[in-house]
Amino acid sequence: LVCILLTVVGGSGLLLLFVRFNVSMVAALPLLALGLGLDDMFVLIRYFNDVIFKMVTSKSTDESKPPPHEIVGTVLQEAGPGVLLTSCVNAISFGMGAMLPIPGLAQFCIGASVTSALNFFSIVTLFLPFMCLEIHRIDRNWPEYPCCKMTENRESLEDKRSEEHTSELQSL
Repeated sequence: LVCILLTVVGGSGLLLLFVRFNVSMVAALPLLALGLGLDDMFVLIRYFNDVIFKMVTSKSTDESKPPPHEIVGTVLQEAGPGVLLTSCVNAISFGMGAMLPIPGLAQFCIGASVTSALNFFSIVTLFLPFMCLEIHRIDRNWPEYPCCKMTENRESLEDKRSEEHTSELQSL
């Protein structure tokens, strides 16, 4: 979601900088960017899960596991053409819509075209490094970040409860 937020902010900034447009006409751009960006991310995550599942289920030693950049390369090899094609088609089709004679709709299409292009750029430059971090987490069998904090808190709460319970028993 951070990638999409940066896309919306960057796209709006570029539009304000270079194109004179009515802000109320492009109020739906954040929702469009969210839909298009999440679609591309879901495609990448689907192939990422397939590759990771193959890696985890294979009964190989640690020495034969591929490095993270090769796993991300495999994900891009399988999912990259689809993500690139949909992003390019979205940007080009919205760019063609900028030639419409209706000013409000043309402004919306310019904004959607810029947002689609920035969406692809942010997914490739920001989302894929997070995949590498996820591969490192999976390799080391670490829990996910929020679960890690919850586990630490739960263990400390259980320790405190057991200490209170033993102190109550000793006082009796």
